[in-house]
Amino acid sequence: MFKKMYRMSPLSFNRLLAMILPWLDMNKKQSSNASKGRRSITAEIILHCTLHFLAGGSVHDIQVMAGMSRTSFYRCVHHGADAINACPGLSIR
Repeated sequence: MFKKMYRMSPLSFNRLLAMILPWLDMNKKQSSNASKGRRSITAEIILHCTLHFLAGGSVHDIQVMAGMSRTSFYRCVHHGADAINACPGLSIR
């Protein structure tokens, strides 16, 4: 099921996450919503939203699964895409 949702294996997901982690600089204060009863937005969640959306997932389904607002979802997708584009190891040669 994972491979269908993300178009990659869990191992590839973790490798990609490790590659783009330096570009996913996270503001812990902004990403933590624990005081509001929400989960914090981690690098894994950002990559989840980005890849699942790019693989054709439903915006509504992804945002509900991640437990975030529509605005936060789109912010994650843009941040994830920017991180992937900025990673030199992923550039086309």
